[in-house]
Amino acid sequence: MRLGIDLGGTKTEAAVINDDGVVVWRHRITTERQTYQTIIQSLADLTQYAHQETGYDGAIGIAIPGRYDPSQQVIKGASLRLLNNKTFVADVSAATNRPVRVANDANCFALSEALEPLVKSSSTSLWSWPIKAASCATSSSTNQPV
Repeated sequence: MRLGIDLGGTKTEAAVINDDGVVVWRHRITTERQTYQTIIQSLADLTQYAHQETGYDGAIGIAIPGRYDPSQQVIKGASLRLLNNKTFVADVSAATNRPVRVANDANCFALSEALEPLVKSSSTSLWSWPIKAASCATSSSTNQPV
């Protein structure tokens, strides 16, 4: 299974897909934008909820509207400005006690289109962003400069 989270400026959506490509759980919330810490806490809460509902306890793939700079270990150029110049990957990992992989949301889209077979879901005929973020969770190209 894989857990993907699409962190956007207005909504945050998470999905767990199983090894057969079936969406087994998904949940959407309004993005907490009061402080950087509320964003981190909302991601930790989503991760815990996914675990409670599915038992998934592996890596988290997060699609963000910005890029990760591995040389400084911070987020750069995010339209969700609270993320900029923060140690987002380390902070989410500490809050969830899980490995975290992050990539630009558009890059997650392209990566998933290239690597994944059609995801089966009764709720949608098109891939959603969190499912694409789940592709980032197993990609060796995440957390790299873009």
